Amino acid sequence: MNRLALALLVPACGVWQAESQKAPQQHSSSLQERATPSSTRRYAAAPGTESDAKRTAAVTIAPSDCPVDMAADIESRSIDTRKAPPAERSVDTRRGRPKTLKAPKRVAWVRGHRKPVAPSFALEPSKAVDQALDIEKTNMTNIPAGFRSRVAASPRDASLRLELARCELRTPATRRRASYDAAVALLLGAPREQVEPVLLEATENESNTNNSFRSCDGASSCPSGMACDRGYCLNAFGSAVSFISKADLAIEDTLSRALWKVARDTDRTASRRKTGADWWLLRRLHKCGKHVCSFEEYAAREGTALVRWDRRDGGEVVTIKRNLTPGEKAILAAKTRCWERTGWQTRGSCLQMCEVRMQGAGCRTSCYAHCSL
Repeated sequence: MNRLALALLVPACGVWQAESQKAPQQHSSSLQERATPSSTRRYAAAPGTESDAKRTAAVTIAPSDCPVDMAADIESRSIDTRKAPPAERSVDTRRGRPKTLKAPKRVAWVRGHRKPVAPSFALEPSKAVDQALDIEKTNMTNIPAGFRSRVAASPRDASLRLELARCELRTPATRRRASYDAAVALLLGAPREQVEPVLLEATENESNTNNSFRSCDGASSCPSGMACDRGYCLNAFGSAVSFISKADLAIEDTLSRALWKVARDTDRTASRRKTGADWWLLRRLHKCGKHVCSFEEYAAREGTALVRWDRRDGGEVVTIKRNLTPGEKAILAAKTRCWERTGWQTRGSCLQMCEVRMQGAGCRTSCYAHCSL
């Protein structure tokens, strides 16, 4: 990955690739403007919900209603929230061509990876709010400057939290934080119909905001204005919402435990549509030992199950809606073995990429050894 390319790409938000690398904080009005279209996006009205126009109005705030200074500390954002790429690859920058394909490392996933969490994961909303506010109190610079004094004076004001969240949606550097304040507002008792559009915009629509995650093998394979980072094309907006600080992770972990309980206790008889709490769990992180996890959905015979996912696992979720035949199980096992050892699912695709990347006999040998389909 060309770090300089991504640094030049993100002048407004800073670049936060690895925990040991941090970029200087800078600001740009042009990047702030780039956030505006997403915060005024029109929603498709779902059956039994409020109209499209009402939902849009609930999120949109005139610029004059938000403080001019929405600067927040981005120096400490060193944790990459994205999944590991399917297979790490290195590039020989001297010759401009790929070197040996590196198979994904064999790692011990965290306990409970790809399994539902136990009820003990849940945290009472009141306790979650207390813990989140304690973390926030020692990291006040993470709050946009224009709101710090008001939040310090009234940290449990649900309407203030909702106002803050709406304003945070407008700036790339604070967009992820909007989900924190919207979640706190919900847990403090703010009307759900007011919180829901903001929480959905900050979570469900997060990856749809001028932000691409298409795969790539080098800077030249990405569209103009993007850089290839860890196997994915990433632009300034994508970088802004993909990196968090240790304090942010602690808050996400705490709120995830409360919102997991909210999602579990939600009455689904009227509608199966995902709520803001559901999308929070799919888009935000929680701690699992010394690593970080999120939630993914698995479709099973009895319905959809929410399972814990170790973010070091760059594999795809396998959706199974029925019992597999012995032949289907054998195919799935073969594809899984090939994927885990080479980063591809079939021998043909593995060999093809060895040729495309001009890799030697070692790459082809690995394909034959680990891929049988």
